Amino acid sequence: MERPVVDTNGAGDSLAIGFLSSHILDGYSLEEAILRGQIAARYTCSLKASSSNLITIEKLNNYFQDYHH
Repeated sequence: MERPVVDTNGAGDSLAIGFLSSHILDGYSLEEAILRGQIAARYTCSLKASSSNLITIEKLNNYFQDYHH
């Protein structure tokens, strides 16, 4: 993901929810869930702090496929 860092507000929350939802709810392995949490956090850092335009499951899945292979 080649997006510049704009704001780090919310990165920790995105990491946590990306990891937890992937591991607990979706059954991804620990390593895969960590990567998904990191992707969500990186994406959040590329946005100005706000609750709009957060990463969608579709975007997360696409970025995950790019990194996972």
